[in-house]
Amino acid sequence: MTDKDPWDGPETDLVTDYAGEVVDCWFAVDPNLNDSPTFVFWKMKTDNEKVPEITERWNCGPDWRSYDGGETINHPTREVWSERSQAGKLFAAVLESGARPVLKARGLPTAAKTWLGTRWYMQAVKTPYKLRDGTEGVSTRNYPKQFLGTTEDGEEITAVEPPPFPVSTDDSPIMRIMKDLAKDLPHKEWVDKVLDVDGVLADDALVRKLPDTTDNGLYETLRRS
Repeated sequence: MTDKDPWDGPETDLVTDYAGEVVDCWFAVDPNLNDSPTFVFWKMKTDNEKVPEITERWNCGPDWRSYDGGETINHPTREVWSERSQAGKLFAAVLESGARPVLKARGLPTAAKTWLGTRWYMQAVKTPYKLRDGTEGVSTRNYPKQFLGTTEDGEEITAVEPPPFPVSTDDSPIMRIMKDLAKDLPHKEWVDKVLDVDGVLADDALVRKLPDTTDNGLYETLRRS
């Protein structure tokens, strides 16, 4: 038995919150899917002792194809992925991390070699979706949260703390209540009280931050602020 509360939600097999280095990158079609979409694949060496190697993949969207064995990818009208595609969200996360100057000097985003040797802190992101038949759901996939440099920096990938929880929402009523409670209560009691605050349970991303007791977790960040 573990200390996990069954009401925390279903367990996931997704390995996330890890630092990784892209040791291989390629573009390829998945023949097991009906529309045979092309994906960008990152094979990553990680700092996770239990799962030292992970292959992540993101759908590039319609009409993207590689004609050189996965080295580059092309589209009849686009130069880069649509923001609505998984690869587009990957690209947006990369740009948000501040890695643009380093990567631009390496080549085009649609060339596999551009990504080789890059290092990232990966975190899970939940994205709602709706299929053509009206089916709705939520997709959970890892995306870069923090740029950790490249192999040219000359250091091995080591475990890193997650990026600090952003407290830009300090002015919201919910966050003010959570901050006040964090200053007065130990973590377990704080979680119990916070879950009773109106609006918290409706924010799945926020709920997933509550169990984190690390220095950069939400509880410690609010307690120190």
